[in-house]
Amino acid sequence: MNDFPYKFISDISKKEVVHRKPIYSVHKWFSRKTDSLIRGILLSLMNKNVEKSFYLNNEMLLKNKIVLDPFFGGGTIPINVLRMGGKIVGYDINPVSWFITKCELESVEIEELKKTFNKIELEVGKEISNYYKIKNENGELCDVIYLFRSKKTKCSKCGKEIKIFPTYRLTNIKRKNFINYTICKNCGSLIKSNDEIVTCKNCGIKFNSFLGNYKRGKVTCECGNIFNLRDQKDVENEIIAIEYYDNKERKIKIPDNDDIKHFSEKFNIDFDFIPNQKIPYGDETKRLFNHNYFYWKDMFYESQLYFHSLLLKNIKEIRNVKIREQFLCLFSNFLNSNNAFCSFQKDYNKSEPLFGDHHFAPIVISVENNMWGAKVGSGTFKKFFQNYIKAKEFNYNIFEKNYNKNEKIFLEKEKINAIFAKNFEDLKDKNTFLICNSSKNMKELPDESIDYIITDPPYFSSINYSELSEFFYVWQRILLNNEYIYFKNDSLKKDKEIVVNKSRNYKKDDYIKELKHVFLEGRRVLKNNSYMVLTYNNNSIDGWVSIIIPIIESGFKIIKTYPVDIEKNSGLIDNIRNKMNFNLIIVCQKTLFELKEIKFQQFLKKVKKEILKNIYYKKSISYSDKVVIIMGKIFEVYSEYSKVYLNKSLINIEEIIKLYYEKYLDELIYE
Repeated sequence: MNDFPYKFISDISKKEVVHRKPIYSVHKWFSRKTDSLIRGILLSLMNKNVEKSFYLNNEMLLKNKIVLDPFFGGGTIPINVLRMGGKIVGYDINPVSWFITKCELESVEIEELKKTFNKIELEVGKEISNYYKIKNENGELCDVIYLFRSKKTKCSKCGKEIKIFPTYRLTNIKRKNFINYTICKNCGSLIKSNDEIVTCKNCGIKFNSFLGNYKRGKVTCECGNIFNLRDQKDVENEIIAIEYYDNKERKIKIPDNDDIKHFSEKFNIDFDFIPNQKIPYGDETKRLFNHNYFYWKDMFYESQLYFHSLLLKNIKEIRNVKIREQFLCLFSNFLNSNNAFCSFQKDYNKSEPLFGDHHFAPIVISVENNMWGAKVGSGTFKKFFQNYIKAKEFNYNIFEKNYNKNEKIFLEKEKINAIFAKNFEDLKDKNTFLICNSSKNMKELPDESIDYIITDPPYFSSINYSELSEFFYVWQRILLNNEYIYFKNDSLKKDKEIVVNKSRNYKKDDYIKELKHVFLEGRRVLKNNSYMVLTYNNNSIDGWVSIIIPIIESGFKIIKTYPVDIEKNSGLIDNIRNKMNFNLIIVCQKTLFELKEIKFQQFLKKVKKEILKNIYYKKSISYSDKVVIIMGKIFEVYSEYSKVYLNKSLINIEEIIKLYYEKYLDELIYE
């Protein structure tokens, strides 16, 4: 896998990461890699000219080849292996990941999906749709787009009720002739103005529309008292504004008495279709406890719980198992945009789902979508279904986009159609073997049975997959707990997840040890002289040390690394110095090799020489991205010269990386 065209793949990936292929709208997953990256790797492994072959049909490229992905996550690698005619063996310990990928890979009758949707619309959709209606000033019924909700509490000193606002500006759209909305901090009236300092026509108060009474978890009362919101036990929410669709126009109003009465309606919820589990304490979920969320159902408004239960109950009644599971997957993804953690993008006038990033973020101003769907607005069941249809159509209508020409190139011979195997022997006649279990013991696979390993291992401590995905798991298991053993437990098992986590006391040494087990198993099942290709990024000494040690100690040699610009608008949240856009492709070979000796000063020179060959290095890229390139070259040189001496003392890779961070990174980057 020499001369991988990382610039060509980067140019596609950094655009594709914003406009992903339709198939990935089946369900949210965390930090998926792009199709273009995996497609490029597969073409390169098969000695194809990547740039010439990228936009051509490659349906036979991997014929009779078996690819292993020990951490298949959101399914990007399995999807691309099937497209190119290969067979995929995938491991993931997370049942949510397993279920999502299963639904992505299997083909389904589009007309049957549409027929089922129409039935759900008749039986449930009309009731949901009727709920999200209000009367305009002429008494005509209009569709609600969003209900704006604010948390409220009582001042811990004076006892006055306070509605909580990080900013009083409701919208901040910078569009010609658009006048923005602000909520009056005194009387709650609606003010239309683009000015920063506004005056309320109703009560006459003048104030800064951008400066609210809430900042960094603390509320400031008019009496001067400042207190932590998390200390308040009587926090409620209230609808403060309604956006609705009236005669082809979006309008916002303050709820009147009829609106308040209507949306205060109590619901008879069927709790058999609502998760009753407590939220487990963890590195990510502790944020929820800090804001008094203790059960998963606490993360939803009562109206959302009621309509979610109606939908789930209806989905359970679908007789066709494949169709039922596809609708369950659709419903599960729908939860991401219909909960009490959905914020409002003021600049774009639309809602933002819970997992816009890879963490739980309790908010004080949220939006409740019209759950079934108006003519405009995001996050509705109708729109999720429309996107789901496009996703499943993609299985048989695959395309790549040439961004230079702004055109789709359909690859009519490539298909995604999983025929699931029950065991490895089944792969003689089938093409997909997904195992929901740890890849630390691949007992299902014979020695030297795998042609290539391609995977995206967990990024040290960056994303706690199980803590995040349990939000979906507790809903999915309501229908799946009697269907699959993976969904029997009330909570996701997290003890086997290879992610550094303080709450589980899972440390760097545990990560290295467990990842080494996976790579040792990979080495056992991989054919001789073949390749294992990883994608990885991090911005810490421990993160880099923790990937190279298990690679080397499991008997792989790093023969080449390539930086790929893939994280535009979605960089990891734990970056220290500035945003990281690059991922590192790490190409490893299962081979026997002799350890060579080298002095550290010579090591430095070799690394620098290799760095300067990289076409990105002299360009205007971030500090963090240059670190990715440097680490890649350190890995390559160390893999060739694993006996490195400094002042006649042997130093290991951890000491080398620490030396670079402490002394040589700035010198290399700023020279």
